[in-house]
Amino acid sequence: AAHTMFYLITYEILICVQNLFDFLHVEQRTEVMEKLVVTFDMRDTNGMRISQIKDYISEHVDEKLDLATIADRFFISKYYLSHYFKKETGFSIMQYIAMQKMIRAKQMLRQGCSIQSIAMTLNYNSDSHFISTFQKHVGKTPRKYVHELHQSKNQ
Repeated sequence: AAHTMFYLITYEILICVQNLFDFLHVEQRTEVMEKLVVTFDMRDTNGMRISQIKDYISEHVDEKLDLATIADRFFISKYYLSHYFKKETGFSIMQYIAMQKMIRAKQMLRQGCSIQSIAMTLNYNSDSHFISTFQKHVGKTPRKYVHELHQSKNQ
């Protein structure tokens, strides 16, 4: 228990330091920060770290997310994060991000947002890229999804 508590406290310290760097707009980590990261054991006995990563993705789904950004935010290598996330969730980080984007896209469609605004908000390269990604994940185009929503409301 003491061992786990040490790692949780160390992790919280790392988050606080990162938040301070973000607040001060410090672009490069100091030597002290690098040493803290190196000495931090990445074992996660209760899934807390995965939960925090998932929360971060959900909260920042409207931003351009990639493996390197998330790894930097949580002070782990992108290779380790990729392996660790897949092992713990069964999904790659990019699959999980895509799923979260689809959840957000459905919410926006239910709110009456246009395909163009959704594509722009969720950082797709184009409307057609958003439409094809939506169809791949949801099984229908956004337009058909909205049409079916309206039909179910009218019944």
